[in-house]
Amino acid sequence: MDDNQKSKYDDKKVKVKKDDSNIINRLISTTRKFINDSQKKLKRTFENLKISEFFNTDWVQVLSILSNPIAMDFMIDGIPKIFYDVFDYDDDIEIIIDIPNVPKENIQIKTHYKTIKIYVKEYLIEKIDLSKYLKRGIKVKNVNCQYEGRILKIKIIK
Repeated sequence: MDDNQKSKYDDKKVKVKKDDSNIINRLISTTRKFINDSQKKLKRTFENLKISEFFNTDWVQVLSILSNPIAMDFMIDGIPKIFYDVFDYDDDIEIIIDIPNVPKENIQIKTHYKTIKIYVKEYLIEKIDLSKYLKRGIKVKNVNCQYEGRILKIKIIK
């Protein structure tokens, strides 16, 4: 290679680098503009939120509701979350269920094979599988229910 060919080759390399540099500079410029525009939009949004009642909300309550969407659905319809215990005796099974603030008329209990379903205002709020306690399915004549205050007792004869 002579000196002229070498310098032409080097010029092409430099030219490619200059093109790359232009692309990078345009990319940096576009990115800076995007960031500045985004910061301006965020600032306007926060200013609008300060004016509204957004920050006067009890966010702990909102977040606790949002973290459990099923509970939120029940809260909207006025249906509480229930808690229960199952007690296995020799002759029968007793289920104690805490159902707060629900009148007796709004509670329904349905049985299917080895399962008890509890409904409040026609919404299924609990499905209790009793297959590990029972050898055969539940017969309606063997079920006795009592509701006092907020406690529902279901007794199933084995």
